[in-house]
Amino acid sequence: MKNSMWICLPVFVLLNFAAGCSEDGSDPPAPPPPLPEITDINSSQDPQSSISTAIEINGSGFLDSPGTIRFEGPANTLDVVPLASSWSALSVVAIVPASFTPPVTVKVYVITQHGTSNGVDLDLVSVPDFNPDSLAWGSTTVYPEALRGLKAVAVPYTTSLAYIYVTGGQTGGASPANRTDARFLELTLSGGVFTVDTAWTDVQDMPAGRAFHSLAAATCENSSVAAGTAHLYSVGGQASAADAPGGTDAVYSSMATLSDGTLGSWQVAGTLPAARWGHSAIVYRGRLFVVGGYDTTGNPVDTIFQADVRSDGSLGTFSTSQTTLPMAAGSTAITAFGGKMYMFGGETAVSTNPNDTAQGNYVNNAYFASLIGGEVGAFTVTGSTVIGKLRKKHVMWNSFGQIVAAEGIYDGAIGSTEMTANEINADGTLGAWEGLTGGNVANADVFNAAAATSPITATGSGPRFFLICGQDWSSGQPVASVWVNTAP
Repeated sequence: MKNSMWICLPVFVLLNFAAGCSEDGSDPPAPPPPLPEITDINSSQDPQSSISTAIEINGSGFLDSPGTIRFEGPANTLDVVPLASSWSALSVVAIVPASFTPPVTVKVYVITQHGTSNGVDLDLVSVPDFNPDSLAWGSTTVYPEALRGLKAVAVPYTTSLAYIYVTGGQTGGASPANRTDARFLELTLSGGVFTVDTAWTDVQDMPAGRAFHSLAAATCENSSVAAGTAHLYSVGGQASAADAPGGTDAVYSSMATLSDGTLGSWQVAGTLPAARWGHSAIVYRGRLFVVGGYDTTGNPVDTIFQADVRSDGSLGTFSTSQTTLPMAAGSTAITAFGGKMYMFGGETAVSTNPNDTAQGNYVNNAYFASLIGGEVGAFTVTGSTVIGKLRKKHVMWNSFGQIVAAEGIYDGAIGSTEMTANEINADGTLGAWEGLTGGNVANADVFNAAAATSPITATGSGPRFFLICGQDWSSGQPVASVWVNTAP
């Protein structure tokens, strides 16, 4: 009898435990769904934006259908309902309301049917409104050597100090050579006056010569790297000027200390899935994208490579995006803004000579693709399908959604209108392109040049666009000139 009781007792206990989850014997209530949580804005530790500008809010628990984005300022609170196409469970793109008056810090929340997220600070900054047609140009600090196929990137440090870094490039003459040089130009604001340093500063050389490569930078504004540092990435490119055309798959990186602009030694940071030259590269929302270009035989490609940027500046393994460009193209111009990647112009034919001055085999299409969540969506034609002239080997500047495409090899006579401008709309489309008849870069007519937009701006002035060296279209030889707009 005792044995029988001991055998039954565990069964009774188990049944009683199962039934005892609630007093009436029903199933226990489901746990409440998790609240939305913001991890960062624009993948930055110190996010900044202008009003009426798209930001990307990253996190989890946002659900699949739009909720509300709350912007809480010191004097007012405004709610925004983003477009359904801009909302996902992990990432949301929203437009900062124009009702705030910069400079001001607002706290951003994501609100869904399950509740309200944590708040994250967003610094709203003033962006000068400018008419691109009022651009006027002048020369500034000459580069130490006449080069073509060099690359530049601008890096901010404070609201009054920034740098333009330049790497590589190719000399001209009968025996051209690809350079290992890296240099920076210091930009400062003092009393609201914008100043360009009178000399370029030499920093740590790259391990090998490079030209027609790409240069990108990870900062705390576009990734999770520490404030006060930047990580430069020299991606692919032609190793030797004797290559026809060549191309490499190596990615080098160097950490910049922004208090003085110095660079640490360059290290191998990764390997592309395939060699590239004449391509573009950008860091956006914590990821390095390598777009288009040519293979080692000079064939244009439609591939996009990507790698995560870690908090220490190292790169994850490169992968090939499932998304391809709308056409195989090299010598294009790429930018990213408001959760989207934009592609302008480019060359669609085989190119075995990067210094070829011939017109033709170029396009003037403009496309964009979603970058929400760090994945490239399908490309589509923007609201304005063309950038004016057919164009390749050109430069492009982007200042808070104002796009200027310039120079390069384009259809028409040398010295004719070589600049067009556009503005990115709130939904990511582009308006009509405008030919800047009054804003052309005097005495430039270059291609294979480097370009950068200053991250700091003088009080009451428009953005400052830099055009660095390049190849003279008439002679085919590189120049050492550096141009910057002096107005507006």
